[in-house]
Amino acid sequence: MDMLTYLPEEIADQVLYRLNLNEILNCSLVSRTWFNMINNCNAVWKHFCNQRNVKFHDWDYNIIKWLPCTCDWKKCFLNFKKTVYNWKNNIFKEFTIVGRRLHQTVYDNTTLIVYNDGNVDVYRLSDNCLEHLSNLPLEGDIANYWLTNTVFVVVICRTRIVVYRLVDFKYVLSYVLRVDGNGTMTCSNTLDRIYFLDHELRLEPTGKCLIRDTFYYCNKDVVFAWQLKTKSCLLKVNKYQIISAICDAETVYICYNVSKIDVYNDQAKLIYRVCVDFKICKLLLNNQLLIALGEEYFSSLFLECGATDRVTVCERETGKIVINGAVMFLENAWIYKHDNVIIQLETSPLYNLIAQDLNSGCNLWRVPMIMPKHPYLHYYKEEQLFCNNIDDVFISSSRADELVKSCYNLQICDGKNGKRFYTVQDVKCDATLNETKHDVFVAKDILMFVDARTGRVTLRLYR
Repeated sequence: MDMLTYLPEEIADQVLYRLNLNEILNCSLVSRTWFNMINNCNAVWKHFCNQRNVKFHDWDYNIIKWLPCTCDWKKCFLNFKKTVYNWKNNIFKEFTIVGRRLHQTVYDNTTLIVYNDGNVDVYRLSDNCLEHLSNLPLEGDIANYWLTNTVFVVVICRTRIVVYRLVDFKYVLSYVLRVDGNGTMTCSNTLDRIYFLDHELRLEPTGKCLIRDTFYYCNKDVVFAWQLKTKSCLLKVNKYQIISAICDAETVYICYNVSKIDVYNDQAKLIYRVCVDFKICKLLLNNQLLIALGEEYFSSLFLECGATDRVTVCERETGKIVINGAVMFLENAWIYKHDNVIIQLETSPLYNLIAQDLNSGCNLWRVPMIMPKHPYLHYYKEEQLFCNNIDDVFISSSRADELVKSCYNLQICDGKNGKRFYTVQDVKCDATLNETKHDVFVAKDILMFVDARTGRVTLRLYR
């Protein structure tokens, strides 16, 4: 008897909900009826997505075309699993583009923005294809930062903020924002050509975020929240010195040097506030935790113990403090996307990758780094970790300085045990950048770098 056929849909969903992934896949092989029911059961596949913290808006693109009548949540889960598989097995589609300063590249799962010698190029990623949409004119100004949510592109220039809007698959000028010396933001519809840059009015943001259609802009002493569609200012705060601002898909976290973090939503409404007893200088964030590091944290890096009591760990949703004390953080730490685990690069006495549990302080695993092998290698050092927002995969780097050139090796590793899958070699070092920064960009399904052999920007798409 085909049991699921005679059960009400709500009860059948509850039965399937209690099975693990292997059991679900085995059940789908029983018959065509079972396959169709499981294939279209959004509740079951949403459950598996939630277990792996797979967000619908991150994985809802259509690359699974060979399964008929597949529910949306299963498509998201398959997209996620396929991307992880491709990362681990070095399967990608490669493109060559024009650009530089890749560490400031912006990507929102659909739209890719790359700096290109004074201008900004916008690309669209869809169905494993890369399409150039627009080259944004800046009329003599110099672009420093840029943000996008696909509908809008916000370019922060030396003297003004230029907002472009997507119209008929091209980005056109929408309006221009200016911040004067008194901290007032004004809006105009014209983009005048600049022949002389006034350094007194130079914009130097300490933080910038785009949440849905709300643009957050912070400089040293003021915070603006600007609604891009309605062209209205939702928030202005100018009481404190702003250190930095970071954001996720729904909220922005603004850090003040008066030992305070304010958390806002996309409507510029204050959700909660976190106060600590030290001056905050750095924030780390994942899907569960918000971590504040104090100034003493950096000086403690040179102490023998390497620990500091200037670390506060909060629940991201509520701001409730869960850890307030001595936690060992190295300079280039990366926190797991949805676990209480940090992965760090240890440089003394040996170069090791370490995974540590925040709650217990215990090391979960430690593996030695694989040093780059180049002819005439005379010096190497470790640089930093890259986060592609997939817990199964993370990327570490090794810098190799030869007699003739300097380049990086990127090591793609397993987040569960530190095992190295493979190495991407000959990543060019941009001599114009500060040596602590890479000219590399990593996101959940793309890797961009400058090939040291060709001098061109390589984009690898792992969808």
